[in-house]
Amino acid sequence: MSFDYALFQLINSIAGTYPWLDFVMVTITDFGVPLLAILALSYCKRKNLYSSLFAVWLVFVVDFVMKLFYFRERPFVAHEVNLLVDHLKTASFPSRHTDIVFAFAQSIFFADKKLGITAFVIAVLVGFSRIFVGVHYPVDVFAGAILGIACAFVAQKILYYFWKGD
Repeated sequence: MSFDYALFQLINSIAGTYPWLDFVMVTITDFGVPLLAILALSYCKRKNLYSSLFAVWLVFVVDFVMKLFYFRERPFVAHEVNLLVDHLKTASFPSRHTDIVFAFAQSIFFADKKLGITAFVIAVLVGFSRIFVGVHYPVDVFAGAILGIACAFVAQKILYYFWKGD
């Protein structure tokens, strides 16, 4: 058994044990992306906001291309899991929720360090929740986090290179 699957089992085995925790994790998995989008829209100045939106666009493009070349079944397709949310049987790697929230978190961090730390905490919780609810393996989430952060850096470098305004 791989370390990835063993860690998935350890985290997902808690699902279904405590109804309040299930509720919290499902809420985080459902509302983490919109919450970070709202934070970016509300607290980032124009330049950082454009950078954050560009980062999320890059995430969608890179995520889409990666999934064209590598298909990994979701845990609930390959194994018996505690599945807490409905999900299509699409590719698991990388976690799109995670790469989006980490792109937003890194972009927010560029704009405001204190708020960025809060955004990263939310992003980590979203990533963890994706494992907890049974739709991603830990490696999917880790790869999503790296991809989101990398896209935010690339977006910022590209946008700031071409940005002529304030």
